[in-house]
Amino acid sequence: MRDLERPEVYPRLGGKCDHRALAQVDVALDEIQRLREKVMVRQRSADYFIQLAELADSEAGWWLLLFEHSGTRVYWRAALSAHEYARHSARKWRQNAAAYHALDLNGVIA
Repeated sequence: MRDLERPEVYPRLGGKCDHRALAQVDVALDEIQRLREKVMVRQRSADYFIQLAELADSEAGWWLLLFEHSGTRVYWRAALSAHEYARHSARKWRQNAAAYHALDLNGVIA
């Protein structure tokens, strides 16, 4: 049961779990969430969607780092899933930015 509470060993890599890296990931994901909340209250624009895409890209990178430093399979499965979702979100935000820009160029958005 101890491995479930605090992983000490990488089951797939055979090394020690890097708890400092895990703490860094936690702090970074909190900061990304705070930045996302600040962006979300702004008026919609192409820049708004691009900023959200950049935050999602950054989030994906941090989830990948968590995947690489997790000590149990359940954590790295969750981290890999969150990584893929963040990458998908970044693609969608970029598509929204392109669509918004096209509408703006055509005078639909005033």
